[in-house]
Amino acid sequence: MLFRAVKAIIDRVTDWHNWPFYLFYFPISYAWVWYYIKARSLWFYTASNPTLAFGGFEGETKSSIYNQLPQELCPQSIYIHPSLSFREVLNQLHLSGIKYPFVVKPDIGMMGLLFRKIENEQQLKIYHTQIPATYIIQEFVDMPCEVSVFYMRKPACSNGVITAFIEKVLLEVTGDGVTTLNELISNHPEATPFLGKIKKQYSNSLQTILPKGYRFCISHIANRYNGARFIDLTHKVNGTLNNIFDNISYQTQFLYGRYDIKCSSVEEMLQGKKLYHSGI
Repeated sequence: MLFRAVKAIIDRVTDWHNWPFYLFYFPISYAWVWYYIKARSLWFYTASNPTLAFGGFEGETKSSIYNQLPQELCPQSIYIHPSLSFREVLNQLHLSGIKYPFVVKPDIGMMGLLFRKIENEQQLKIYHTQIPATYIIQEFVDMPCEVSVFYMRKPACSNGVITAFIEKVLLEVTGDGVTTLNELISNHPEATPFLGKIKKQYSNSLQTILPKGYRFCISHIANRYNGARFIDLTHKVNGTLNNIFDNISYQTQFLYGRYDIKCSSVEEMLQGKKLYHSGI
């Protein structure tokens, strides 16, 4: 156990994918200073996405993004102010038609901050009483595949380019009909850095024995800081995929940045079939 813990620490330090957010992006600060001097503007980058606050770099609301995206790309969502009574929250939820389970997240957030999957009314009540900011109640898109697409297009160009196409594999375990959830999580190599947080979250279910073949998702947040793995699929980018994001870019004037998309499979997405913007 000690050897495994030490190995996990070494792997975390030597693998740059797992570095803290600000440490990871620190080297970019030098380029930022150079462009700041060259453009004579501290906020030179905001023109990259003129319809978003600060160009989408920081502080933009998810609602401002959803309002610009094609409606068919967005899950059903409602926006809840923390000052609302819980009775009114339930009323709005009923009127929206959103059913349990669904997800909740702050309207302004990043890296999965305060993202939760809500299974019942009691969980929603706890979340509503504790969150201090406007948040989103959004239908849970139960699709097996999530990808990130990094896209950029110069305003004067008719076509943009996809520079990265990444599949995100969520942190999950598969039952064998014998092993407890606690053992499955403890033996998962990707879960090691997050064991304390995970076991606290599932403290009431750790002794549960999952049926054979049952897949249990430990975290629905698809980023490195919650144990997700990334698979580079940039070599699979085709004309259909480029056209999808060119069309979205024309509608939204979103010229530079990342789309987080849920779909049935990578193959179907490459054919232009049903997809949703997840935007966790």
